[in-house]
Parts: sequence; C-alpha cells; structure tokens
Amino acid sequence: MYRILLVDDEMPALRFLQAIIGKYAPDFSVCASYTNGAAALEYLSKYPVDLLITDISMDGMNGIELAQAAREARPDIHILILSGYSEFEYAQGAIRAAVDDYILKPVPIPQITKALKTIREKLDEEAGAKGPALLSALFSGAPFDENLLERLYGGAKYHFALVRWGNLRLLQPPLTGSAPVPLAGAPFSALYGRDDDEQILFMSARTAAGEFQQAVKAYVAQRKPTAWTILFSRRPEPFREIAGFFGRAARQMEKTVVVGRRQFAFLGQGDRQECPRIPAATLKKLDLFMQGGDLKMVKVNFLSLAVDWEKRQVPQLYVYTMVQQIVNLALASRPTLATRQDAVFRDVDELMKYASSYGELMAGLYTVLFDENAPHDKKMTAEDLYACAVRYVREKYAQPISIQHVCAEVGISQTYLSRLFRKFGSTSFNSFLTRCRMESAMSMIRENTDLPLRSIAACVGYDDYAYFSKVFHQYVGCTPSQFASSLKTAPAQP
Repeated sequence: MYRILLVDDEMPALRFLQAIIGKYAPDFSVCASYTNGAAALEYLSKYPVDLLITDISMDGMNGIELAQAAREARPDIHILILSGYSEFEYAQGAIRAAVDDYILKPVPIPQITKALKTIREKLDEEAGAKGPALLSALFSGAPFDENLLERLYGGAKYHFALVRWGNLRLLQPPLTGSAPVPLAGAPFSALYGRDDDEQILFMSARTAAGEFQQAVKAYVAQRKPTAWTILFSRRPEPFREIAGFFGRAARQMEKTVVVGRRQFAFLGQGDRQECPRIPAATLKKLDLFMQGGDLKMVKVNFLSLAVDWEKRQVPQLYVYTMVQQIVNLALASRPTLATRQDAVFRDVDELMKYASSYGELMAGLYTVLFDENAPHDKKMTAEDLYACAVRYVREKYAQPISIQHVCAEVGISQTYLSRLFRKFGSTSFNSFLTRCRMESAMSMIRENTDLPLRSIAACVGYDDYAYFSKVFHQYVGCTPSQFASSLKTAPAQP
C-alpha cells in the first residue's frame, strides 16, 4: 500500500480527493491531509510518504514551494500538482521537470485515476528494483528498510512453503539473498532458493491454507524431476519471518528428502531423530568380500542395502553417511583406489545429486569403486568420449538439455561424464554448458543491438528471463541490459 499526503487549502477539495482515492486507487492510502504547505512539510520530515498531491494556490507556502522543499527532503518522492486555469501558464515551466504530473482543476476523475495508475507503476518498478536488496537483508539478518517491506508485502500474514525438486545438494552454503521467480498465472509468489531446484513459495493468508497447499502441489508436479519434497508452514506469519521459516524448513528438509520419492509434510512434522546405520555384521561381510576380491558378493550386498533403504524410505542425508562408510572400506581394501580418493568422493557427490533411486545410486557406486571402465564403449578412448560430449553441448546448448540428455547421447553414466569434464576440461558439465550459453548471448548482444534481450535469452536456452539475467550477471559481472548499454556508449574502434 502506497502512502499519499494530500495538501489543499479547501476542505471540499480534500474530501473529494480522499473519496476518489478510496474508490478508484486501492493500492494507495491517504496517510495525512493538510490545508497548508508548512504543516505538510513538517509531516514529510517525520514520516514516510510515497506520493505528494498538492494544490498550487495556497496561502503562505504555495504548492510549487512545497514541491521543491519536498524534493529536497525526499529525493525519491513522487509529486502530483493540481493547478487552476489562472496559474497554469505560470506553473507549466516551473514544475514540469520536478513533478510527475499536473492536473487542471476542476479535477476530472478519469485523468486523476490515470495519473495515479502511472505513478503506481513507477512505484512498483522502483520497489521491485530494491526488492533483492531487501531480501538479502532479510535472509542475512542485516538491518532492512521497514517502509519498503511494508510497501512490497504489507502487514498481512502469509502461508509459506519450501520446495525442493530432486535430491539434496549436500553441504550447501546458507541462503543470504534471493530474487523473485517470474510465475505466469500462479495464485502465489515464489523466490529462488539456494540453487535452481529450490524455491520458497508464499501466498496471502486471506486465502485458505488448503487452497494454497493444493495450488503448490499442482505447480510442483509440473516440473520434470520425478521426485520432490514440499514443507508447508503450520500457521500464517508476517513476511518478515520468511527467513526464520526458511532456516527451520531447510534443516528439516535435510532429514526429509528421500531419493526418488514425492512427498509433502508440515514444519515440525516427522522429524527423524534416529540416524540409521549399516549393521556391523553387514560391514564386516563387505570388508571380507572387498579384501578377498569377491565383487559378485559385493554387488549382491549393495543391492540388498538399496532394497532395504527403499523399503524403509531412509532420508538421503542418512544414506550419504552410510555410503561414506562403504567408500572408506573400499579405500582401505584397494590401495590403487586410495590414490585418487578426492576424485572418488567427488564422484560419490555427483551420484547423490542425480540418482533417481537407491538402486541406481548403489549401481553407480559399484561402478565408481570397482568397475571404472564399464560405463563406456571400449572402442572409444576417454578423450574421444569427452570430445563427443562437448560437440553435442555446443550443437544443442540452445535447447533445454541436461546432463542426462548428454549421457544418453554418448552412452555413459553421469558420474563418468562428470569425471571426463573435470579431467579434460578442468570444469564441470554445468559450468561448460553455462559458458556456451553466456558466450553465445554476449556475441548476439554485440551483433544484434536492436534484438530484445528476452529474445536473446530464449535463443540461448533460457525461457525464464529473470534467471537468464541472474546467470549472466554471475558470469559477466553485469546484467544483460548493462552489457548492452556499455556497447552503445563505448567509443567506436578505429
């Protein structure tokens, strides 16, 4: 809700404006009204105001003087002048540069409602530009602008939900900032989480909690990953509490996500305290089989563990701990494996990211530990396979491809592909894909200065312009629009 300060020395005019604003401008509220400029200026010096609407002709401080003083006191304030016919010529040149608009008296309702709509759009744009800084302050615990918080989110309470598609990303840094996710037609709003597969959804508590939950489930199910986890808040809270909700939900999410499972829960519900462990007898058997080189029995026991974890729906975090136990056994039993210990743990982390079931996870783990060369065609060298993958990415980067698409095309596992990119490209698959897209985007901006940036985003594989802008800024150091502007202002090369 944006705040309006009304100033007119005629009470009937003030009452008329208040009625118009109340009926036709629901995004505005009159925070105060005065019949003289000096009193209005004193109010301005003490309280936040988004829009000043003032008459020109008043005793003492007139409207122009008030507008100039208001601009000095609050440079970002918006100003709307009401002017009588007699002083129109006087006012026109003096105030055009300093105010948003001026309207002749008697005030036509369509004209003032149109002016208010235009100013509201400007205020929305300004607030949106400041939104990321506000979110960063909220999530990092830094001081924030209370007035901006109220302007953007009001004093209402909200339902919250934390959503994760796919598996956990282990050892993630804390969330210290965010940005809105553009949603077409959704009844709720969304913010980006710690990575592309995490979002924070929220909706005014004026809507029933059940309706919010149904809408969220429908939205989450639209994305391709077969597994997802949703954690809903138990009760509505003010928006300022969103960081607290996220912190609690993120901690619970770690103990809730199960590889391959679709599920939802409520904050504080089903918090598992017991950490499952591999039975000592099973560990001893695995150790004996590894030491003795009985890989068939190792594979049988891996499969048995996967079946047990699937049956008991063991959370991914606990499975990761048990997988580390197995890896440590293998490292102790195979000296050659121990020489590349860091690479092994990186491969295990890749498996934990992308496995669609515990069966797939353990099959991949067996490959990493005991059968490195099985995933690919023996007729092609590792460098040939890498070149094949690179060529495919360079040809298809403008399409919505993923690591799974490339693996299917080349015929190798995700773990092996990740290893190839690290070995021959000194990078990750995702980093290489991003580089291809960003370099192409930069080239298109240079060569097509009149092409809309949204079109360029779509041409390099991004349907979501806001996300494209975020990735571009991370890669280049500035937004796409800033990059384009710098090209237009740069001196021509001789």
